[in-house]
Amino acid sequence: MVSEYGSNCLTTMMGAGCCENLNAVDDQIGLPAHGYGVAKAILSVIPHLRFNNKEISLFYKFCGADQCFWSEFAVKIFSEARKAGHDVSIKAQPINTLQDPRPAKKPAYLDLDT
Repeated sequence: MVSEYGSNCLTTMMGAGCCENLNAVDDQIGLPAHGYGVAKAILSVIPHLRFNNKEISLFYKFCGADQCFWSEFAVKIFSEARKAGHDVSIKAQPINTLQDPRPAKKPAYLDLDT
């Protein structure tokens, strides 16, 4: 999920202004979703929950409509930030999953069946 609020990949990327390049994985596909869309989805589900009959699923899935490589998403974020007048000189540096130093690995193709 991305949003201009809280801690997420958008705020992390925009806060990386101290760097010249930001590593962005280019062999993993996802479907980024904006926080506003997630909130709308939650509000649309609430009236259909049946609390008394306990037919509430513990998990609901929501994803964005457009799939992309995470490196493409980073490039788009920086491009849109520049168009909006932000002074963004940072560039997305494509890396592969094996080069990603984060301990929690994502699957190569993260697409939800919605």
